[in-house]
Amino acid sequence: MDDITFSTWLTWLLMAALAGSGLLALIGGKILRDTYARWSYPESYRYATGIVYIAAAMLLAAPAYRLLGVALASMLLFVLIVTLLDHRQYAGALSRFGLLGALWVSVLAAAA
Repeated sequence: MDDITFSTWLTWLLMAALAGSGLLALIGGKILRDTYARWSYPESYRYATGIVYIAAAMLLAAPAYRLLGVALASMLLFVLIVTLLDHRQYAGALSRFGLLGALWVSVLAAAA
């Protein structure tokens, strides 16, 4: 248990955050459904977002595909940040910035 690196722990936390976000998007609580409706997004966007979140988490789990998972998660987070900023949801955008930063810290820590 002592040989688990910082990069490994951070990757596990990122996988949990992405998978949890994906499950929440797929389950779609009332607040989330109302938000998508208020922003005039179809219901299928919520499902697509959830599937992409879970796919990124699964790709992060496999060392051979980790960079692909990072790329997918980065693109998703970028689009979500822009969308949240466009709708003046600054706290939500800030939390996604934190997740995006942690994602790239995990890449740099793995490379070191």
